[in-house]
Amino acid sequence: MTHPRQTLALLALALGCGETPGPDTSRVFVADERAGTLTVLEGASLRVVATVDLSEARDGGTVRFLPHNVQVAPDGQTVWATCASEPYYTRGYMGVDDEAVVIVDARSMTMRGRIPLRGLLAHVVFDGPGRFAYVTASNADEVVELSTATLTETRRLRLPPRGAPHGARWCAGRLFVALPGGRAIAWVELSTGAVDSVRVDGVPIQVACRSDGALAYSALQDTREVVSLDVASRAVRRLQLPDTARGPAQVYLSADGGRLWVADQGLLTSSLQVGNRAFAVDTAAWRVVGDGPTGLGAHGVVLSRDGARVYVTSITEHTVTLLDGRSRQALGVAPVGRGPNGISLLDTTGPMP
Repeated sequence: MTHPRQTLALLALALGCGETPGPDTSRVFVADERAGTLTVLEGASLRVVATVDLSEARDGGTVRFLPHNVQVAPDGQTVWATCASEPYYTRGYMGVDDEAVVIVDARSMTMRGRIPLRGLLAHVVFDGPGRFAYVTASNADEVVELSTATLTETRRLRLPPRGAPHGARWCAGRLFVALPGGRAIAWVELSTGAVDSVRVDGVPIQVACRSDGALAYSALQDTREVVSLDVASRAVRRLQLPDTARGPAQVYLSADGGRLWVADQGLLTSSLQVGNRAFAVDTAAWRVVGDGPTGLGAHGVVLSRDGARVYVTSITEHTVTLLDGRSRQALGVAPVGRGPNGISLLDTTGPMP
């Protein structure tokens, strides 16, 4: 794997001999779940530009909040993270809930607000216009809708019981949700609140969706497959990952819908080993076209809008790997806080959903 000190040299070669890159305005936000911080990286160089402590002053002391997932808002002004307090987290989520969505200014890296919520918060995503944020609450089998203008709860959407909703994505008025407990993918028609779901007979961690909301994708941790779901026909198409796969976690679809990237984590069940690859799937040909190296325990993944850069978190090695989206070679590795989980990108063209 490429050493962090080699990152700039490799990027210079990738950009072309003798060319001088312009200012790097892209930013990568990483949820350091075990450190209680957000690490902020430059998108091209992977240079750490900030480390944001998410702790809260309380009763004359300080309570650390540990972020699981992070997402840049559509206007690029704020970054939202789903967090559990350290006492709640270390007790195995037992007892009184102590959780919040923490909101950070994307430029100054200062706190904008906190929204206390309950239910074992997993992921946060936004609708396209950025009027609402949607937070999955695994223990409650709900999605909580929040107004981004007032930072208040506007409604709760009930999902199938014992589904344990986790990853989510918004596309064309539909919210798609992975239900690892229910071994299913659900979707919500947000205009009506109607909920439907289809079993995929495996454990999905995250979902991706085509921009028109007609197709959804996921990877199944236990069966080591990738699936696509046609919403209209409810048909599920399956693709077996290579024998080297250890157990996929998050997925991310390219902006043009042609490539689905799959972070191969492993770890989650005792029968699976630790993964250190990210697989690229051609969605039209429906086949794996290659893979790239990551740190151990590859979990979160996000792409630049042009698909040229792929960022993958390593929860075991506490790093972020930057892959070339075309050659799938590692361009660099950056150390971040302990246990990096979710990841989000403020691209030069704007936030990635």
